[in-house]
Amino acid sequence: MALLRDHIPKEQDGVFPAALANLSTEEWEAVEATRIKAGSPLSRPVA
Repeated sequence: MALLRDHIPKEQDGVFPAALANLSTEEWEAVEATRIKAGSPLSRPVA
């Protein structure tokens, strides 16, 4: 658990912001397609 607790802030503060800044729409769509195949799609906001 300690290893996981150390890892989470690195993703939140480094990996995720970098992905937001650098991935194209097509790349995000590929990420979502992979998540769907894995059975963990991101939830969609209700319109």
